[in-house]
Amino acid sequence: MTRPLTSEKRAEHHSKLDSGRLPEVAGNDVVEEIHLERYRFAAQFARERVVLDCACGIGYGAFLLATRGGASRVTGVDIAKEAIRKAKGLYRNLNLSYEIIAPSSLPFEDKLFDTIVSFETIEHADSPKQFLVELKRVLKEDGMLVISTPNKRFHSFGKRTPWNPFHSVEFYPKEFLSLLKDEFSNVVFWGGQEFDSLDVLTVAKKNYIEMKYYTFGVESTMRQALSGIKRLLKGKRDVRVAPDEIDAQVFKQRCEVTEWKESLEPYTMVAVCKK
Repeated sequence: MTRPLTSEKRAEHHSKLDSGRLPEVAGNDVVEEIHLERYRFAAQFARERVVLDCACGIGYGAFLLATRGGASRVTGVDIAKEAIRKAKGLYRNLNLSYEIIAPSSLPFEDKLFDTIVSFETIEHADSPKQFLVELKRVLKEDGMLVISTPNKRFHSFGKRTPWNPFHSVEFYPKEFLSLLKDEFSNVVFWGGQEFDSLDVLTVAKKNYIEMKYYTFGVESTMRQALSGIKRLLKGKRDVRVAPDEIDAQVFKQRCEVTEWKESLEPYTMVAVCKK
């Protein structure tokens, strides 16, 4: 049985990560494009605003918000010292700065930011509710939070403990919506990385590419089981799938953030929240 890592172990692991998952040269496979599409979606809420990118990694998304998004100022924060070091070297702009933060709090005054972007972060928090309270604290009264997290149904297939040992918790859509509505008066759900039926086997086949990230720190029995599933699902297709090798429309549907579709669920949940 796989046991979740302690908060100290998770923090130690993330403090050593370079970028989360996106390499320094972006845009050459599906996973990279998925991450970029979320930031492109968030860019519409950045123009002429003071923006916080919470868990910015090596800074590619913060840079996008600061340039294409037209933000007046962007602050990227992360607990990973190496990621922030790289961000300062790779993704620089006059209206963009980076800070290393502690995993439990944000070193900012109340009501400082117009927009907060937090992608794939809340599932790592020891207390997701307290994490949202902290984001809400530094958000202006008319501010907006753009947040995403994996859909438990398709990431852990209903298993109580997340398969990814660096996730402290995962949510079904109703759970995530309820959590957000406890803190925010207006929550609009979107979907990222393709809506699908609730048939988890079909989704697993389509999203095999994600499973390669579940092996770090997993106990040997779980690692062996995952390896077997990977071999079964992989077939002849390589893990990396370049955009020019698949149909452009399929690729777009696979990556973009789209309006919520009733009776279906997305692989990743995206929400836009207002205080």
